[in-house]
Amino acid sequence: MKNFDNTKINDSKHLIGIVGILQGQSAALVKKIWKDFEKKYGTVKVQSFPHPHITFQGGLTSNLNELKSAFEKFGNEVSPFQLKAEGIGYFENNIIYIKINRKKEILNLNKNINHFLKSHCDELVEQYSPLNWVPHITLAMEDIKKKDFKNALKDLENFNLTFSETVGHLTLVKLQKDNTIKII
Repeated sequence: MKNFDNTKINDSKHLIGIVGILQGQSAALVKKIWKDFEKKYGTVKVQSFPHPHITFQGGLTSNLNELKSAFEKFGNEVSPFQLKAEGIGYFENNIIYIKINRKKEILNLNKNINHFLKSHCDELVEQYSPLNWVPHITLAMEDIKKKDFKNALKDLENFNLTFSETVGHLTLVKLQKDNTIKII
């Protein structure tokens, strides 16, 4: 839920997201990289939500209870889905991620989530719209220094970052006032 105007968030507007949380070995691998990067480069921002995940969309809502109720039904209708990790990518010089294959099932899920959130949010995060969305699992974001960026990418050569995982369900999350993200 990066690059969203936080000045719009207040007691009546909530920044939410819909994510798929990794489990097992792939989650352990991502957490190991997070900890390695924290020790070596001081990056911690990605850990504001302590569960490795793929973000499908986020938005601002003024009716959190209605959204939660509708999401319960929507989320139960989503079948487990397969993620296929395919190496490393990056945005600009401050976000490093694991690329997720853009297969039709994942792209359709993103479209369905966008459609669902359009009816429950006042505003959506543009970078997660179907036209802009790059499916990924974030390894470092925004707090990695430019001087460390290339070294961090080189460090990732030591990891096998091609894997498949079945994600059993979607999860609704909310940005808290302390800039952590919690499951709601």
